[in-house]
This record gives sequence, C-alpha cells and structure tokens, in this order.
Amino acid sequence: ERGETLNANQTRLRNRLFVLLGNTFYVAKDYRGALEQYEKALNFKRDDYYALASAAQCHRALGASAKAQEVFQETLTAIENSEDFMRERDRMTRAVIAVLAANAAKPCGDTVRYNRWTRHAHELLEGDLSVDGMSPKFFSPSTKRLVSSAELLREIEEAPLEAVPPNAA
Repeated sequence: ERGETLNANQTRLRNRLFVLLGNTFYVAKDYRGALEQYEKALNFKRDDYYALASAAQCHRALGASAKAQEVFQETLTAIENSEDFMRERDRMTRAVIAVLAANAAKPCGDTVRYNRWTRHAHELLEGDLSVDGMSPKFFSPSTKRLVSSAELLREIEEAPLEAVPPNAA
C-alpha cells in the first residue's frame, strides 16, 4: 500500500491497475465503485490524467457537474504539465491523449483548448491508418472500449461545448 518496495515501473503499473479496475466498474455503470478505484490511483499520483478524466466522468454520471468540471480542469492541467503529448512517440498514445484533453476541455467550456486538442486529434486520426490491411483500434477514454479512429473522432464532436459562467473560468 505504501509503495516502499516498488520501483518506478511497478508504481506506474499499480496506478494502471486501479484505473483498469475502475474502468470495469464504469462499463458496468457502477460509477461509485469506479470512482473509488480512480481515487485510489489519484491517492498515489494526483496528476494521473487518465484517472482524473475518469473520475470526472463518474462525478458527471453521479450528477455532480460542478465537481466534474473542476476535475476535468485538473485533467487538462495534468496533461499539459506532463508534456507527454509532445514527448510520446507512439501515434496511438498521442491520439488518445489529444482526445482525452479535448473531452476534458469540452465540459469546462474552454473553446481555445478544445479546438487545439481537437485539431491534434484530427491530425493523428484522419486518413488511412491501416497497416497490412488492418485498421487499428484505439482505447476510448469515454466509453472505456476499443473503437475505430472515426468513432474516437465522433466522441469529440458529438457533445457540445458547455457554457461556463464568465467568473467560473
């Protein structure tokens, strides 16, 4: 629990375990159970943007939209502070980070960041991405399932940007 004997890789894997376990609860629509697991991950690494975005989705599903917006804002900050988008070489990982950021900017009503991250997602996901006739599948941060690049892009576009009162931003 304290991680005293874990190396850096084991620490990352522990967080992934909590996020994946949370995803199983989320898919089963047990949002409280999912939130518990995401919060365990966040107790170990407060800036885990996958856990943050997933926790925000749970708050929204549980009707706590103000808390969801706050945690989505933390998600954006964590993504941008990590610089993972610029550092990652893997196109699929970069695409999922861009979609995650666009989806986090949307409920915050942050048009500038939403447009920037949506543009990155389109650059990475449009066109023929198939290799040897096989199309890649991407992890959807929204549905917690594997989807095509077109489905992932649709997730960004479907829900409108939420209006945020001027003094809330």
